[in-house]
Amino acid sequence: MTSQERRITGEAVTEAGHYPTPPITRLNAQALRLFGAEPMIAFIQPDTVAYIAESGESLAADTIEVSMQANGARRITMPPEPPTDITDGWMARLNVRTHELVIHFPSGLVFYDGTMPTAPGWHQDLPSSGSARSGNPMARRRQSVVIITGPMATAADMEPVMAAGRAHWLRIPITVTG
Repeated sequence: MTSQERRITGEAVTEAGHYPTPPITRLNAQALRLFGAEPMIAFIQPDTVAYIAESGESLAADTIEVSMQANGARRITMPPEPPTDITDGWMARLNVRTHELVIHFPSGLVFYDGTMPTAPGWHQDLPSSGSARSGNPMARRRQSVVIITGPMATAADMEPVMAAGRAHWLRIPITVTG
């Protein structure tokens, strides 16, 4: 699949109003450690995109959350217990040298294609779901990571959004290279 074939594209949103198709939202990936210092990825949404029918009916209050729920994410409850089972079909790839992170929905469409710098050692503490395929331990390591989404405009919004039950998470396989 070429880079253009795997991307969901649409016209830029230039003004508030009704659109016949949902516009594309921005996401920023944030590498972090939560709940016992396990490495996780939180997706910060500077914008929350709602999908409204021409009739004015709300079809999706947050298109990211609707997509996540439809693909296996579950609501974060308190006290939080990160998922242990890998959700089928998802794929992620992180190059720690270039910081490139690509995450695919089970359908193969791209959920995220951007960068995510990580702190030294972050990727080494990811739970392993396999072993390195060559003599170089960082050549190609299969691991898993929990991703967190919700209406979080900044990292400071994470705790209140989770406490309010408005965030979702799932564990996905990730291949780390670089």
